[in-house]
Amino acid sequence: MRKNFFLVGTLSFLVSLSAWARNPIGEIAKYKLDRAQSRTSGVVQRGVLNFKGGEFKQKGDKSVYETTLNYDLRILIAGNKKGEKMVDVPSEFFSEDFITRLKEEGVIDQGTFKLKYLGVEDVKTIFGVEYRDCHKIQVYDVKSMHTEELASFTEVFEEMYKAEQGEPLPSTAELKVKNIKAILRLSNEVQLLGAVKVDVSANVSGANMKAGFDYWPPSTADVGDKEP
Repeated sequence: MRKNFFLVGTLSFLVSLSAWARNPIGEIAKYKLDRAQSRTSGVVQRGVLNFKGGEFKQKGDKSVYETTLNYDLRILIAGNKKGEKMVDVPSEFFSEDFITRLKEEGVIDQGTFKLKYLGVEDVKTIFGVEYRDCHKIQVYDVKSMHTEELASFTEVFEEMYKAEQGEPLPSTAELKVKNIKAILRLSNEVQLLGAVKVDVSANVSGANMKAGFDYWPPSTADVGDKEP
């Protein structure tokens, strides 16, 4: 059975959760991996993500924005993982009342996952940029992997697990990815996603894997891939 990319799928899926009150067509948002041990498993050596908002389309009874994600990741032993993914983002998630509704209700159950509002905090990225009053949101209790947005939830975290084991796994080994979570810090100063920080995690056959990314502002110099 063909494996897909858990980490890439997670971040693609989060596009539909993190933006509000905007028209995303043509907007671009770039993210860089933060290798700090508090945010990222040591086997992830490098990571850059590029999102671009696409056209508004009506597909059946749903209106969506087509969003493109280009990713370039490097994992110990597994090497480089590059590619492109297209995600249909429901237009309702770009509405003005998305954050307001989440703040008022505290938790929103979407059926296949839940969103929880965690409050407001000031954050500083690896680029030294500070963002005040960011909305902190948790995505959790992911119950299904059958939708397009959740279908690509395996290979990267599996490769991270294999790298941490330091030796090849038996060909019959079946890795189980569960307890998928994400923490987002959102600001209306950031294009497209609205996300200043994105932290994703999962449990792979009993081992916890994680990766954290920070928004990379346009015209900002690279800070390099510093050792954690």
